[in-house]
Amino acid sequence: MSLARFFTKPRWQSKDESVRRAAVAADKEPELIEALPRLAREDTDAGVRIAAMKRLADPGLTQAMASDDRDEGVRVAARNLWAELLSGTHAEAPSLADRLRLLRAQDDPRLIEQIATSAPEAQLRLAALQRIDRQALILDRATADADPEVRLAALGRIDDEGQLARIVERTRKTDKTINRLAAERLENLRVDRGDVEAIAQRARLLCERLERVLREGDGSDEAADIATAWAGIADKAPPAFVARYRNARELFELSRNPEAVARLRRRAEDRVRIEEQIGALERLLTDHQGGQQRDELMQRYDELAELHAAYAEDVDDSSAGLSVRFARLGAQIAALEPLPRDEPTIASATNAEDSDRLAAEAERTARAKAAKAARQQQIEALTDELQAAIEATASAMQTGKTAEAHIHHASIGRLRRQIGSVPASLRERLADVESEYAKIAEWQRWSDNARRRQLCDELELLPQAGLHPDALATRVREIQAEWTHLDQIEARSVHATEGMARHFRALCRKAIEPAKPYFEKRDELRKQGTKETSELISAARTAAAAEEPDLRALSTLRRQLADALRSLDRVDPRERKNLAAEIKAALALVDERVSAQNTEVETAKNALIERASALGEVADTRTAISQARDLQKLWQKAGNGKR
Repeated sequence: MSLARFFTKPRWQSKDESVRRAAVAADKEPELIEALPRLAREDTDAGVRIAAMKRLADPGLTQAMASDDRDEGVRVAARNLWAELLSGTHAEAPSLADRLRLLRAQDDPRLIEQIATSAPEAQLRLAALQRIDRQALILDRATADADPEVRLAALGRIDDEGQLARIVERTRKTDKTINRLAAERLENLRVDRGDVEAIAQRARLLCERLERVLREGDGSDEAADIATAWAGIADKAPPAFVARYRNARELFELSRNPEAVARLRRRAEDRVRIEEQIGALERLLTDHQGGQQRDELMQRYDELAELHAAYAEDVDDSSAGLSVRFARLGAQIAALEPLPRDEPTIASATNAEDSDRLAAEAERTARAKAAKAARQQQIEALTDELQAAIEATASAMQTGKTAEAHIHHASIGRLRRQIGSVPASLRERLADVESEYAKIAEWQRWSDNARRRQLCDELELLPQAGLHPDALATRVREIQAEWTHLDQIEARSVHATEGMARHFRALCRKAIEPAKPYFEKRDELRKQGTKETSELISAARTAAAAEEPDLRALSTLRRQLADALRSLDRVDPRERKNLAAEIKAALALVDERVSAQNTEVETAKNALIERASALGEVADTRTAISQARDLQKLWQKAGNGKR
């Protein structure tokens, strides 16, 4: 050890507090490092104790000093360091496992909240969040935390409707998952407390979901979820929605119950047979000829009565109408009186026609037979198509694919008009399909018209919704698309809803009216932007085509072209594709000309460099200096190229 060091104390032992603080903070003497714990606990200067504590960054020592040090400033610094160590933001922070263990022993709410907001690990933030009761911070974590699991956990801690509403508003454009879950949770709370509007809204959405399942088919799992959700509001839902849901549910169950479908099919077949026999008796009743035929009518009526009695056991609107017709027929037959028989008349035959007339008649007969044969062949082909359309309609209805059923049923109508009278072999099957289709079509017309009225109601409220014009136009287009989809899946004449459609179109025009000034101004700006972009392209082409182009001007034009390519949203959308292609072509032209110019400059300057290098061999100094000056002038005249 040197004599100077023997008589000189180290800086960290100096009596000057400022010297000790600087030494404790930066010096690396082994004796100092070993003495740091003692200095942190015992040094008389608070600054020295803080410096030693920060340099050690020991969790145990820091936690003890945060509560035991005699100086308030030291305790504050210790608490801050302790928070950094525990949250993991300090460079010397313990491992995550140690910090999780230390967190379980903490009871300072401010420290736990700091960890929940600043810890870099989501696992540590989540553990701290579970120890927090302050709702304002939990709400903040549900919307601001970087980890989705932490946000979900925070959302699960919130049961206040007001806070959930704020979360829905804050996350409308930032977090779709949290937004959706918060909205569902808010709706559930409102439904649970009996809010009439919330219950009606949920009932409407559940009805629409079930109706969509019916239209699209293959939705057993979704239908089960809908049934579970409906059970929670079944006793509180408005009567109109209860009836709407019940009808949709019955149709859904029917479409997936082969026995019920078969029962309806048998009932439809019985109805067709009864109607045919009643029709036959009604025709005979019109042409009855005395008591003998009256007795025959009564006998056939009695035979029909047994079949009708079995059919009429299930009382509904269709059976009631048929029963009235059956009873009226019985009363008419019972009231018949025998009519006098007409004397038979003897038809007289004419004599044979002349040969020319017979030949013409034979020719007409042959043409008629040929036409009849062709027609019969056409009818057979159409009959096959009709049978296929009937089966396709039945299959679509049985699987719940209502949209396909509408399309195939339209084909049935077209084929029936072409055929005329439906063949007897297809009548029963057609009657069965028509019976099922009528019920489904009537329900869907009612359901779709209800949805159309809801769309009209929404259109009426759109102008007051305060939406951005683009959002307003987008929503109007979405509503129009849904309206068109309803028309398509019904596959029927637009005249059926023409009145409602006119009202809908008027509401669309009215809804978009407040946004027209915005769109007109934007169109004007886009036209101006299109014009400016076209002028820029033209200027770039002209500059690139010049014999001696200005490289600085070309560089500026290239930068402007690149900016224009990135900001094509300021031009007419219909011109964007063409302008983008023209800008890229202009950029290629400018780059090509700049590259060529750089090559020329580089070639010229390389030649000047070679000439300058040769000046070293010139014996006459004055001549060399004169030539060097000339080369400098030529160098400047060559211009600037790529460096």
